[in-house]
Amino acid sequence: AGLPVSAGLPVSAGLPVSAGLPVSAGLPVSAGLPVSAGLPVSAGLPVFAGLPVFAGLPVSAGLPVSAGLNFPLSCFYHINACNVVIGSSCSQVDLFRFMMDVNVDLLDEFMVKEKLKNGDYLMVINTKDRTSTWSELRLIADAKDPDKPFVGWAICRYCCAAFRTHSKLDNKGKRKNHGLTSCTKHLEQCSIRKKEMAAIAKENSSFHPITPNSQPSVSQFLVNKKKIAPCWSKKLKEAEAKFVVGGMHSFKSVEHSGLLNLAQTCVDLGARFGKIDIHDIWYGRKSIKDECYNRFILYKNEMVKEMKKYAMNRTLSATTDLWRDDAIGRYYLDFTVFWIDHAWKLHHALLRCKHFQEQSKTAINLWDEIESIFNEFHLILGDTPITTDEGANIKASLKDEIRLPCMAHRSSTTLETAWEATRTVCAEFNHLINCVLDLRSFIARSGNIQPSLPMTIKKNSVTRPWRSYYIVYHSVLVSYDKLIEILSKMFEENRILSINKNLLVSIVDLMKQFVPIFDALEFSTVPTIHIVVPSYYAMIAMVQLDGQERPAIKILKENIQNTLDTKYWESIMQIHWIATYLDPSFRELSFVTDKAYRTTQLKSIKEGLIIMATDIEHERKDHNDSLIDPQPSIKKSRIEGSADPFAQLRAVSSEPTKLSIKDELFAELSHYSKLSYSTTSKNPSSLLLDFWRTNEQRLPLLSTIAKRILVIQGSSAESERHFSAGGAIVAENRNRASASTVESLVVLRECFINDQWPDSSTESDKSKSQTDDNNTTSTPDIVSL
Repeated sequence: AGLPVSAGLPVSAGLPVSAGLPVSAGLPVSAGLPVSAGLPVSAGLPVFAGLPVFAGLPVSAGLPVSAGLNFPLSCFYHINACNVVIGSSCSQVDLFRFMMDVNVDLLDEFMVKEKLKNGDYLMVINTKDRTSTWSELRLIADAKDPDKPFVGWAICRYCCAAFRTHSKLDNKGKRKNHGLTSCTKHLEQCSIRKKEMAAIAKENSSFHPITPNSQPSVSQFLVNKKKIAPCWSKKLKEAEAKFVVGGMHSFKSVEHSGLLNLAQTCVDLGARFGKIDIHDIWYGRKSIKDECYNRFILYKNEMVKEMKKYAMNRTLSATTDLWRDDAIGRYYLDFTVFWIDHAWKLHHALLRCKHFQEQSKTAINLWDEIESIFNEFHLILGDTPITTDEGANIKASLKDEIRLPCMAHRSSTTLETAWEATRTVCAEFNHLINCVLDLRSFIARSGNIQPSLPMTIKKNSVTRPWRSYYIVYHSVLVSYDKLIEILSKMFEENRILSINKNLLVSIVDLMKQFVPIFDALEFSTVPTIHIVVPSYYAMIAMVQLDGQERPAIKILKENIQNTLDTKYWESIMQIHWIATYLDPSFRELSFVTDKAYRTTQLKSIKEGLIIMATDIEHERKDHNDSLIDPQPSIKKSRIEGSADPFAQLRAVSSEPTKLSIKDELFAELSHYSKLSYSTTSKNPSSLLLDFWRTNEQRLPLLSTIAKRILVIQGSSAESERHFSAGGAIVAENRNRASASTVESLVVLRECFINDQWPDSSTESDKSKSQTDDNNTTSTPDIVSL
């Protein structure tokens, strides 16, 4: 007892250490004296012969290795368990699990890296600390229990290098925090990290590192699915599937930004408060309905303040239209505004989708509703341009306002009138139209044809009316050959063979040319008024006769030419010509082939600009007068004397003579005509506002006019889009929604799409939220972790 087993001398079988007997019966192997490497323990002992106890691994004093007993384990033992077999009742795997559950101090850097490589361990995000360092580090956890990260370890997410962040347990069961100094130094030198960062920087020059208070977004979480354990990835996928199936949502709905925002909020809540039952915090339908209405009221109040300054500067326009839902039969008045801000960005917002309660849709009733909206948002009556369709009542209601026609509707009316006129006079054309109508009806009645077609053929067009002619006939043409194959098996091939394919191709080719015109007029994020006049000349060029047309196409082109003159051309106003001139790519009006008419129009445009410049001069004068404060009269001193006898001689001033507003305008027009303008963009209209922003200092008067003109819409297509959204909201299975609920949902949907969602948080709320975020970035609590 108390004597070491000498190094280099084997403990032989048959000596005092014998089979079945404890080492130094009842006496401990002295503390601090390791069993030397290479010294086998004889067979018969619980540590089987041939499996050496490795040098440097001390067995703590006071605990004998007893013969016939299982190897006793203590959380204070440090054992390399990889090559030790302990008794018949404790396997290698069981031992390792037991050791890991008891104490992670048994781990070392090499074991951690090996287990990560084998998939036994996982790297998990430290959701309790969102500092920039932890964005590049990970915790480790058992693959079978990823919710419980190991204490005291951090892993480089690039190369899997492991580091201790806390000491081992001391005699009092406590740990010391070593911090992340070693981790930070490693990240600076990690070669894999450097390569990855260089690759990211090369791919995206605007790389933004994760900021201290940032939380991994849901989109990143979904794209990089390797960051979570397979079992959790499976749970997430299953939950998304249940959402789609249970709520009868589309597959696309799981990618909607609204759902992703909701999921991200739940992720943030979990990171802040830990695991919680969703039923304890989730709000019901009544609460969310009230929240939507309150947000709508808040949005209106914000827009009242926002619109006032643009209305005063006359850089605001509107579109309005009337809509009737099919489910309930209620009428709603849409009122959408557009404005250009100081940075020359065009914005739009739906102010009201107001329930029209009057049974009679007379001009007087319509004007009463429109006037109430003007007053509610402090818009200026008689000074806010409004674009509408050609409805008789809406036109009459705005007879005293600056009303412009919707040129998208005018284009649709042009084609529709020419289309019907051709059907009347051309039997071949009319026969094809009837055959297509019959085919579409037959396909709609047959439930097994559509899935086999390359493009859906609908019985009724649900697209915007000014595009339906191309879309419907194009879908028939694309599916023509497939329809012959399908209908032949049904002995109904005559339904497709009766359609003249050559004529169908000619119609599609002609109608296809109009699609870009309609698309350009429908835009709401770029100016559209300046392309109204060029659109006419472009469409006229499309229907010029070349002598090679089929008779039916020749008649159709001639009818389109006539209706363009009677329907479209007659709706063009002088303000459209001025807007065209303010686009530097059209300022020469080179597309007007009649030189005399071109000269006349350029003269008329300049006259219109002079009128607008004069209005601006009056506004400037009124503004300057309002800034002059009347000064109180001051008693003259004696030294002032009487009136100046040299007043006439002093009248001659050395200051330069100020230009008249007309001369100022002409000077800017001369400069404007010499400025270069690039049209290399796919959509030159998107560069138009950039041009005026760049030249605002050079052309102050002309740029003011341009901002007031280019804000006006060429069509009311934006209101049509709101009606489509309203039709989806007010469905048969949602026909109990009140008018106020429908309006709040339609308006808030536009807010969400246009990034105009109203913020109801107060300054104290924001301050508290910031404080909470700062608190979450502190060192995570070991016990809760």
